[in-house]
Amino acid sequence: MDNGIGKRQNEEISIQKLAAQRQLYSEAKGKQTVSDVFCVAVPFLLSAAEAVIGKTWALTVILALISVLSMYISCVTDKCISAKKRRAADIQQSFDVYVYQMPWSRGLFGNKRNCDRDVAQKAWILLKNEAERDKLPNWYELEYSKLSRERGILCCQLENVNWDAGLRKRLKIACYILTVFLV
Repeated sequence: MDNGIGKRQNEEISIQKLAAQRQLYSEAKGKQTVSDVFCVAVPFLLSAAEAVIGKTWALTVILALISVLSMYISCVTDKCISAKKRRAADIQQSFDVYVYQMPWSRGLFGNKRNCDRDVAQKAWILLKNEAERDKLPNWYELEYSKLSRERGILCCQLENVNWDAGLRKRLKIACYILTVFLV
């Protein structure tokens, strides 16, 4: 018995969807890094400089301007980051629905968004890098194809949850380290 998950996940359209969502998440991560530098690192370094140098009028004005600029950058980048993550999540949803051969459920997924434009615009950026392209086939374990369709879907979703939990754990550790460093 083959539920087709292994075959469908490796079709060219599926690889393109994975590449596009991965590219969008990478772009969001890059923007988050820029935001973190301007909104956390720069003000922290300027405050540290103020502590070392002493409080001067010029440094106080620079700190105030940097604070306003940081707030502005944060507002702009947060909207952009959220939009990219939403588009990437929509593409991942489209990938999963196709690979699992599930009908679209407005009750579960909301209105169906057309991801074709994002896939066409973003996939090629990642796919031109052969090393990145090689990471996309067999997104889910091939052994899941040997299970019943429902069991295969469950295993795929468990894989997604475990991957997400691992990311959150690493983020939590990074936040602890950063907090200790800042203190």
